[in-house]
Amino acid sequence: MRKIMVFVIGPESAGTRGTTQLLIDNGYWGTNEHIQPLDSFVYGNEKIEKIVPETSDRIVFRRSVPHAKKFEDLHIIDTLFLNAGYTTKWLIVIRDLCELASSKVARKHSIDLNQATFDIMYQYTWIFDKLVIKTSNVFFFPFTYYMKRQGKAIEVLKSFEII
Repeated sequence: MRKIMVFVIGPESAGTRGTTQLLIDNGYWGTNEHIQPLDSFVYGNEKIEKIVPETSDRIVFRRSVPHAKKFEDLHIIDTLFLNAGYTTKWLIVIRDLCELASSKVARKHSIDLNQATFDIMYQYTWIFDKLVIKTSNVFFFPFTYYMKRQGKAIEVLKSFEII
């Protein structure tokens, strides 16, 4: 049985929770909460076999960037799952810049639209620098499809061979 781990990542307010929930609704094991059951595996406190049910061959793990005010080493996280026997796929959640900046301000992740725009550019640049140039299993997921056209989101995920 081929085990797959999909890592959903994006700036705060990009739609990582909604994207994660879409995967859960389509048969993945995981949660869309801030604290993830797999955190104890990533931080070295628990073996993955003690966390993931034996019957789950598809798992989802999410992170907003930053996570708990930290910028984690994404390549190390990828390597942990690869070494645990998973094929890894990364979904970078992208969202319209104006929508994303407004959401960051509304959720108090940024103090104003200018700061939000600066934060977004830094966060995406950081994701690309730490992940995209180090692995080839990265896909860009347009969150607006999920919000407005869930059927289209399913099509996109099928084309990535995730669903």
